[in-house]
Amino acid sequence: MASIEEIKAGINRFGQQTQQTVLQLRAVHDSLEQSLALLQAVTAGSSHPAVSQAVSQIQQVKAKLNEASQLAGGAVETTKRYAASF
Repeated sequence: MASIEEIKAGINRFGQQTQQTVLQLRAVHDSLEQSLALLQAVTAGSSHPAVSQAVSQIQQVKAKLNEASQLAGGAVETTKRYAASF
């Protein structure tokens, strides 16, 4: 069985890795925001359903990335509380 110090160190590594992943998710979100702005600029005035569908899909991806970031951050906070309970 792992010692308390080993558990805390592992939780710390988990937190660091997960925080890095959250930063990557945010970078993808920002990149999609730029892509969406480009799409909207080049299709301005278009009422074609394909354009509306593409915009909607990218907005859904952005929302799911936000949700993933929040859940991952929550997992880090939960494990910090767990480690603090020792």
